Amino acid sequence: MEAVVIAIIVVSALAVTGYMLTSPNPLAARLEREVEEYAYDFLLELAHHEVFDKAMFSEGELREDWEHELSVVVSTLIKPGYYFNLSIFNSTPAPSGGVELVYLGCAANVADPEFFENLDYVASSQIVYTTREGWILVVRLVLGRA
Repeated sequence: MEAVVIAIIVVSALAVTGYMLTSPNPLAARLEREVEEYAYDFLLELAHHEVFDKAMFSEGELREDWEHELSVVVSTLIKPGYYFNLSIFNSTPAPSGGVELVYLGCAANVADPEFFENLDYVASSQIVYTTREGWILVVRLVLGRA
């Protein structure tokens, strides 16, 4: 009798563990993973094609309208149905040693950064990119999908 009770407890524990480890909605888990992968892949593609150099700089200087220029480029390249906020920081040596990140601006297709809190699937990815002019940029992409 004790063996039967122990077997039932073990089977119940395994069933509960299996339920807790699997997503209740496999489609949601797949879509969440897809957004994460797309965010990173999209940033790598932008870097590979030197989009940051071309949209942000002219003759070694930061363009005045680079945020608008980059927003237009990213909006045309990104998949339909995605929302983005691409924040860019310049990495400079700090006076006390180490590195200081200086916010340069952002390119986005949504005005309010809190917009992403209401989306079903949101991912963030970040890369470090060195421009042809020697700027070391930290590029952070927040990507969302309803």
